[in-house]
Amino acid sequence: MKCLPKKIGIIGTGHLAGFLVEGMVKSGADCEFTLSPRGAQTAASLTEKFGAKIGTDNQSVIDVSDLIIIAVLPDIAKNVLEGLKFTNSQVVLSTMAGVSHATMSELVSPASTACTMMPGLSNSLGIGPSILYPNNPVAESFLKALGPVHTFTDWNSYQTASVFGGFSGNTFIFMKQIIDWFISQGLDDITAKNLIAETLRGNAEALLQSPLSVDELISTVATPGGITARGAISLKNDGADKAWHDALNAISQKIKSTQ
Repeated sequence: MKCLPKKIGIIGTGHLAGFLVEGMVKSGADCEFTLSPRGAQTAASLTEKFGAKIGTDNQSVIDVSDLIIIAVLPDIAKNVLEGLKFTNSQVVLSTMAGVSHATMSELVSPASTACTMMPGLSNSLGIGPSILYPNNPVAESFLKALGPVHTFTDWNSYQTASVFGGFSGNTFIFMKQIIDWFISQGLDDITAKNLIAETLRGNAEALLQSPLSVDELISTVATPGGITARGAISLKNDGADKAWHDALNAISQKIKSTQ
């Protein structure tokens, strides 16, 4: 892949680090990962499964990497990054929703900086979307190995798009609620899980591939007086549409309170 970095460092060895390493290995990309020592259990697991290396400290991770991914909690980003030395030949990719691109650029100067948001779990399968601001060929090449990439040219649009990261996690909560209902009605848990996951996967593919608008697709499945229409009326009466709207607003407000 054009511009794909060979040496990748990750500072912040949590779940996301695991998803990224797994996804890149599955993609067949020729990359070497060096992980920060914090999060020792996760780092050790990734070393055993995928051959990743563990740095002695954060600076040692930076010193051997072309692309450095920062995946620490936003509240500690400044403390973690202050005092570390980067070079102008390096690219730093921030996955932190609570730290602005301007702040990141200042903290890791003179390295080039980009910000991304991704689901994480589906990126480990190579199918999760990512968003990127601003466009950076090295960061984009890395993300394309993990799924579709959407680039943005202005920060406000990027922040709005970043809400999908929180939405993604909430869809698992939504799916569990639906699965639990089917189980409560006597369906076994494996069938319930597969049925819901397959339904949503099929609908997502229909949305991606159909030339029809979303409203037109809805009109083809929500026949007046039918079971879909009955469910839609119940959801609206119970305020489900407002609840989702409020949830997305809450995620957006948290993202836009950036440092």
